[in-house]
Amino acid sequence: RPILHERAEAYIGKTFVVIEAIENGKGRISVGDTLWIAEGDDCAEGGTVKVVGSQGNVLLTTTALESPVDQA
Repeated sequence: RPILHERAEAYIGKTFVVIEAIENGKGRISVGDTLWIAEGDDCAEGGTVKVVGSQGNVLLTTTALESPVDQA
């Protein structure tokens, strides 16, 4: 099992800040000091998303209401 996949799974259920707006289902989020590709509901830069799954090196997200905590 690839280490990257295990890292991605560790983020499921956690919230993070959108660094590059998620538009047409794709953008980037900040996870600690790393940017991850995010796919999910469109969300403006600076918004908050919750990780609900992963596919390879992509985190699957949905819009979150709670504030992110540096959980990486």
